[in-house]
Amino acid sequence: MVKTIKSIKEISADSLEPGSLSYYTIEGQFVQLGPTRCENIGCSLVTSVPRLQGPAGKFLPGIRRWIKEGDLSLNDDRDCEQLNVFLHIIEDHPAFYFFDEDFNGQSREFVESSLCLDLSAEPYQTPSEVSYKAVKIDSYSDVLPYREYAPDWCIILSEEAYNEHTRYGKDSFYFLERSDMVNIPRLPGSALPKDDYGLSLIAVCVSPTKEILSITSRWNYGDDQDCFLSPLELEEIIGEKIFKNILH
Repeated sequence: MVKTIKSIKEISADSLEPGSLSYYTIEGQFVQLGPTRCENIGCSLVTSVPRLQGPAGKFLPGIRRWIKEGDLSLNDDRDCEQLNVFLHIIEDHPAFYFFDEDFNGQSREFVESSLCLDLSAEPYQTPSEVSYKAVKIDSYSDVLPYREYAPDWCIILSEEAYNEHTRYGKDSFYFLERSDMVNIPRLPGSALPKDDYGLSLIAVCVSPTKEILSITSRWNYGDDQDCFLSPLELEEIIGEKIFKNILH
């Protein structure tokens, strides 16, 4: 049976039969959901995946196709959280404009790979003790060893971008590297961009007068601003000694 509704918000767990296919038309658009254990989805897809209420809602046709083709299941809260974080990442990434509402017909694996995401990885267990070191970046060649650890940083992808961000050598970068940086999978956490991945490699741009110009996590596009941390937050994370050293 096909049910007609005005909004996806009207799709609730109670309206779906476990293990069955459910069909809806939303403002003339055909939607198929399932099979899925709907009792674990929550009140609705929009409630469980809030990013669907924003710009990322344009990808609903592609998400619908992934569900139909078995690329995506929403069987528990972790599945919904992963999808929500994925939509958060793509919203702030140039890929948002590259992909159409059906992800250009591509598979979930292809799209996640193009974003260098690893949503299938197990949640990272943070060691009981971690430490930071500050690495002074004197030239573009100094950032290249970090390419595999921060694939989205424009200052690594482009020498011209690096030069623009440093005002052609007037300003300086410090990379703040956490001791477990190389072991952390590119798996978004609920605190994105202030999760383990984001906090394990931080770029701080400092002016000649020792003013902090920007604080960026290696998520880059997920930061939404030049400083994803305040100077006080940064000092609390890396420690007073390192914080003072980069401003010395």
